[in-house]
Amino acid sequence: MNNRITNADEITSALPFGNMVLPAALMQSEIMNKIIVEIYNGWPGETGLQRVIEKVNFLCERVPQYAKIMGKTELEILELFAKSRNCNYTNYFQNANFPDLSEVYVFDSIEDVRAKFPSKQYQCPCCGGISTDYQECNSGKTVDKKGKEVCNWKVYGLFGDMGKGIKVIVKDMFTEIPKPVAMFKPVELLEAVS
Repeated sequence: MNNRITNADEITSALPFGNMVLPAALMQSEIMNKIIVEIYNGWPGETGLQRVIEKVNFLCERVPQYAKIMGKTELEILELFAKSRNCNYTNYFQNANFPDLSEVYVFDSIEDVRAKFPSKQYQCPCCGGISTDYQECNSGKTVDKKGKEVCNWKVYGLFGDMGKGIKVIVKDMFTEIPKPVAMFKPVELLEAVS
């Protein structure tokens, strides 16, 4: 049996989105239609419906938040999010890629980032050493018991920053990189905690 859909209207009117107020401009947009159809058709049936509810609720929470901070319309933000994806929508629209902005450092420009973290030194979450690269460890610290394997941790790898780094958005780069970028924790933030 083929349960696939070609238009989001085939399922969205009957879905229980809970207390979430769905922005009409987003829900009626061509891009949201494309997102919903792809998510549902990825696993048609009850699982597809649950995934649509989960992802639409997520987007209707995050998109307005990012739009407000970035000074863009909700539709512009959703289109930027969709344009930058590198996997299916179900896996892409999640907190790891689009965290709540209360967990993200937001800067107007790259110069503002440099002014906030002038040392250009970052703590690697794996070895604890100080790196001069914000995403790839070049501290020179060894990570094996024999002292032969030098740490080469990458914050963009499978285990990311292991909860020890930060996420940053640079507003004037947002159209090219429309999601937070993970980086090692700058030493300025380590010193602020001490």
